[in-house]
Amino acid sequence: MDRLLGEMDPDGDGLPSGYGIIEIAGLNMELLRRMNRSFSMALPGSICEMSPDYGCIAQAWTLYALAVPVVMHLLGLQPEAHRRRIRLEPKVPASWEGQWIRLRDARVGDASLDIALRKEGGKVAVEIVNASGLTVELFWKGRTVTSDRSVIRIAIE
Repeated sequence: MDRLLGEMDPDGDGLPSGYGIIEIAGLNMELLRRMNRSFSMALPGSICEMSPDYGCIAQAWTLYALAVPVVMHLLGLQPEAHRRRIRLEPKVPASWEGQWIRLRDARVGDASLDIALRKEGGKVAVEIVNASGLTVELFWKGRTVTSDRSVIRIAIE
């Protein structure tokens, strides 16, 4: 079984060979934009089930289709609340190059963070408000930067 999974996912990104997360993200960006337009339309903090084409049945798990790709895959946010740590390993699609991506009040256990990042020309800039003192690990192109400061500003080539 492991051999088969390794052949299907040789680079370990969770996707079959030949499909990188950035390429998939680029194809689905319009769908995510359309889904976001219905955010909180029927129920605060939710998107419409049939969004955006017809109907509007609000269901709590529907937000999963927007939050998981953006937070976990594009920002690469991996919370480890039991260790009071988060890992960031961004995979920003080319269509978002040069734009700030912001995640406000990201909850990790009893802590919260405000995260902003921008990819431009092979570099990544990250600004984090970390009043709770979580350990933040940023991974970018084989480099790792770790900090637990209350305000973190990092730029990596």
